[in-house]
Amino acid sequence: MEIKHIIKKEKKFLFLIFILSFLVRLFFFQFFLLKNNGHWVCSDSAQYHKVAVQIASGNGVVDDYGKPTIYRVPGFSFFLSLFYKLFNFDITITLLVQIFLSSFIPVLVFLLSLTFFPSFIFIAKLASFFMVFNLGSVLHAGLMMSDSLFLLLFLIFLISFFYGLSCLNPTGVIPACPSKPCAKTGDTDPGSNPYYRYFWAGLLLGIISLVRPVGQFLLIVSIFILLFSNYAWKDKIKAISLFVLAWFFVIFGWLFRNYLNTNQFVLHSMSGYHFLTYFAAEVEAKNEGISYYKAKNKLLDEWNNICESEETFNVKDNLSNEVARDMVAQGLASKYLLKNKVQTLKHAVINIFKTIFGLNSSYLLFINNNTLPEYGTQTTFLDKIKRFIFPKTENLFLTSVIYFEILFLLLMLFGFLFNIFVSFYEKSLFCNNLKILPIIGVLIFLTLGSGVARLRLPVEPIFIIFATKFYVDLFRRIRF
Repeated sequence: MEIKHIIKKEKKFLFLIFILSFLVRLFFFQFFLLKNNGHWVCSDSAQYHKVAVQIASGNGVVDDYGKPTIYRVPGFSFFLSLFYKLFNFDITITLLVQIFLSSFIPVLVFLLSLTFFPSFIFIAKLASFFMVFNLGSVLHAGLMMSDSLFLLLFLIFLISFFYGLSCLNPTGVIPACPSKPCAKTGDTDPGSNPYYRYFWAGLLLGIISLVRPVGQFLLIVSIFILLFSNYAWKDKIKAISLFVLAWFFVIFGWLFRNYLNTNQFVLHSMSGYHFLTYFAAEVEAKNEGISYYKAKNKLLDEWNNICESEETFNVKDNLSNEVARDMVAQGLASKYLLKNKVQTLKHAVINIFKTIFGLNSSYLLFINNNTLPEYGTQTTFLDKIKRFIFPKTENLFLTSVIYFEILFLLLMLFGFLFNIFVSFYEKSLFCNNLKILPIIGVLIFLTLGSGVARLRLPVEPIFIIFATKFYVDLFRRIRF
């Protein structure tokens, strides 16, 4: 049965999933985030908001002083500005629109599940139901952050890319895959007009690149997947060409605008500062046995002193200044990261583990108590775990949410891990894992500089789908 026929048949279920998703997110936003002013995430939200106000006012992508900026990619600010203009700069209504749109995420998980496992409608239903209560998705739907919009667009991209991949060529996707993968979907003419799917996937990836600057890495991985597919070379070249051209078509205007102002093709000027203040500062803190904040201030002082002493930074062009300062920050971060390569590697691994095993509940504890945890040099790994096992809060709802997330996360990760083991004995599952693991890998690896739970959000729907498949298959084996 084709996916479009499944959607038509299951429209009542999908409507109910959407309504349930909307109500859960709305409840969480109304009775927790708004109450605690938690929808506003410190400086990040302020930066998105200021640029969005300027765009909605017709001033373009400029800061609150009216100077052009490229510190962040502009996608989320453009999204905010659209609804600021419609609703007279009302932040709450704009976030309600975001909540409404994010309520489609479980529906998209249903479709993505069918893209990988077209014959297993029950698994798609279960995965979409579980996604309704995924804390990361519920939380970020109501935050003034780009994560929810990114996830929405990313899921649409995955559906477009992998649906095209499964039906472009009836001989298979990856050499390990069984032949005729389109037979299960009911696609009677898998070779008809297949390439437009990659064009649309490229357009979506271009939009994603302007919401969060990871699109260029996803582009490389996607090309890698196509190159190692089982297509004829002429088919690979056609698909990749359309894909890359569509991606470049979307981002070209932003890149060209930045080139005119800086003489460099750059997406943003945040990476150097990010690596300096998070990654390099944490490594230096360990190297010198000092607190993170002391190390951070030390590196920021050195960065500012270098910038003030260089004639390069006396230019009037704000964008050139931003790029130049970012390059200095990158160089300074590299200097401290190379100072102790073992410590740097160790900390990179720790950050990746933080991304995989971190809890979104840590942010909930912060907005509930309005204090950051006191992690000194003597704080042990067990102390950090105790923070969640025995949360210092009298809010019973929050305590329940923390325990729920811990259980949900463990089941999701263990289910996905065992799914990988099982795939070595199941060829079709192995094929799906080969397709998706490179994308999971690059998104997780990119967090080596700063590991937080929210950066795991884009891959959680994939974890949920494959973990659900594992548990359903396990239950069937035990039962029968």
